[in-house]
Amino acid sequence: MDIVEAITQRRSIRVFTEAALDAETVQELVRAAQHAPSACGMRGARFIFIDEREKLARIRANGGASFLDDAPCAVLVMYNNRTDNTEYRDDVQSAAAAIENLILRAHSLGIGACWVCHLPSKRALRKMFRIPSYYDPIALVALGRYDRLPPAKSPLPVETVLCRNVFSLAEPRLPLMPIGLYARRIARRLYYFFPLRRMLEPIAKKYEKRFDDR
Repeated sequence: MDIVEAITQRRSIRVFTEAALDAETVQELVRAAQHAPSACGMRGARFIFIDEREKLARIRANGGASFLDDAPCAVLVMYNNRTDNTEYRDDVQSAAAAIENLILRAHSLGIGACWVCHLPSKRALRKMFRIPSYYDPIALVALGRYDRLPPAKSPLPVETVLCRNVFSLAEPRLPLMPIGLYARRIARRLYYFFPLRRMLEPIAKKYEKRFDDR
């Protein structure tokens, strides 16, 4: 598939068929991920392929996105967190580049993928998957076959996002962080550490972000 075609036609898939992915296909996706640039050539990305339903269900039960109930498998992407560049988090940026490669390769093979950050706390994920402390979970990529590709969405006009030499967009100056956003951040943190979070799940699910391609 042409690279421009892959970039412009890729869509996040949240509704999957029950068809499983074979190990060779997953290995091909991870190979593509490893071709991404990484800070100082560190190549610190690591991956856990998850195809056991009970493990995906555990992620879901501990605060993961609700559509993971239907995902046949996923890849958890981690990255070595021993960086001195905490200002720009080159570890997170390197992991993000690897994830983008992975999902573009998946699309080129007719595999649906969704980049998921609605997850349990990093502490919980470390415990679930026995992840060493020097690797940070960065995101989960849900994977599977699909019957329908969501409709294309037009990008914003380039002139509304591109500046030259200085920031020059005619955007309204934003005030301080809205109280509602600040409250949601606190609520999310408390939710992850609440021991009986399943009691709160109906409320949390009500406020979970929804998308028109679900």
